[in-house]
Parts: sequence; C-alpha cells; structure tokens
Amino acid sequence: MVHYDYVYIICCNSGSERYIHTLPSHFSFLEHYSYLKEFSLPFPNFQPRGTMEPPKSILVVISLRGDKNPAFEQKVQEFFSLQISRKDKITLLIDRRRNWGGTIGSLWDTWKYILEGKITAGYVALCEDDWICNNWPLREKLVNDGYIYVGMQLNCTDRIDFYWIRTGYRWVNCKDRSFQGQLEGFLGGKIDKYIWSDGGNYFFKYSSLAEIEKKIGIFTKAPLDEEYHWTNHGINYGEAGFPSNLHAVGYKIIVLGGEMSINAGRIFQPTDSFTHN
Repeated sequence: MVHYDYVYIICCNSGSERYIHTLPSHFSFLEHYSYLKEFSLPFPNFQPRGTMEPPKSILVVISLRGDKNPAFEQKVQEFFSLQISRKDKITLLIDRRRNWGGTIGSLWDTWKYILEGKITAGYVALCEDDWICNNWPLREKLVNDGYIYVGMQLNCTDRIDFYWIRTGYRWVNCKDRSFQGQLEGFLGGKIDKYIWSDGGNYFFKYSSLAEIEKKIGIFTKAPLDEEYHWTNHGINYGEAGFPSNLHAVGYKIIVLGGEMSINAGRIFQPTDSFTHN
C-alpha cells in the first residue's frame, strides 16, 4: 500500500497543444506548494492567516485522453524534470485513456487505477488543464465540514449558455423547457434540483470517493461505448449530471468563485496570491 497526502489529477486532451502553456503552470504551483508553510484565507468567517505542514507527498496524475501521442508524453516528462526539484515529494504518473467521459470520466478512471494500484491519499484534487486547484487548506476545511466536494464557479451570477442560466451553483432551465426532461433522461430519473459547477476543478477527501461510488456507481453516466462529446459528456453527464446526482442522494456541494482559483493559461509565479487570480 502506497500513501500520498494528495493526488492531483490534471485532465489533458492529447490532440490539443494548450498543455504547452498550462502544464508548466501546474508544475510551478506544485513545486512552490511543496515548500509552503503559511497560507492566507481572505474569506468570510475564516481567520486571515494560518500555518500548515507542507505536504509530504503528492502524486500528480496526467489523465491523457485521446490517441497515443509520444511527443506529448515526452514533453510532459521534460516539463516535470525542469520544474520539479522535489522529486522525493512529487511523483508523476501519465495515465493514457480513450477520450470518454470528460473530466468526471478522468476522475472515475483515475479512482479505479489508484484502487487497483493500492494507492491511498488524504485528498484528491481534479483539474482541467487550464485551471489550477489551489487554496488547499480552505478546501480541506470545507470538505471536513461536511461538503462532498468543493467545486468552482466562474464569476458570473447569471450567464446564458446553450439555453441555461447558472445562478450560484444552481442549474435553472431558461428557454428550452423540454431540455429538463432531456436532462432527467441523462441522469436516469427526475431530480428536484439541478446543480451545475464549472468543470475547472474539484476537491474531495479520498474517503468521499469511496462513498460516492457506493451511492451512485460510476461517477459519470456517459455511455461507455461513446466517444467524448463536449455538450453531452462534458456538460450533461459531467458539470451538471455529476453534482445533480450527488445532490439527489443527499450530499452537500459548495463552490468557490473563479477568483479563488488560478488560471493556468499564464505561468504561475510563486508571488501569485493563493486566493486570487
């Protein structure tokens, strides 16, 4: 049995070159975090500063979706070698899978991989490659206060996308009322509240993933024989379907605004705030 303080999953598409800009930011962040002893929490009802022991061990999983791409994998190894000096504390794993299920599909595949590999952890962070999951002490506090996961919501209280409005993390059907029935079909039945958290990042206790599997089975209901489709796999089964299913079985979810995460589209600098872009 191998134990890590954190498993940090970064979802990448092997057909995209965005990773050239985003993965160095993640690695720079993780390198700095491995030394961190202080953190700030400018957030209501929290003490403004605190201390923590730097994580003793982090497993970084690059969840690579799509066709085999040796050049991609070589570049990832190069970025890791150049930017991570604490290889005694930070371990890299590239897990290549077919392009199915989106971000939540990556979570499911990685969860099964670490179970089969007898890997345990304290916490699991899941990111799309363009968003860094930071603020770990705050997220730890929230998941230990009873939230099944801490998600992310971009900074717009009412935003219309493909006939939907997102208000906070509540999903509200806007123009196309027939879509409510369609979403119920995706989720396998009527649900009294639809939840939508942006897929940028998620933060869980490791033990919570075992609970979720017992309650809902495979994390995404995307058909296993389908290739990834952004609207269905990414949104309907993922960003809306996953939290809606969790709400339906009684779990609480909380989201942090986009300003509480770091956009990985620029190189992360150690002077960046851990709580604001």
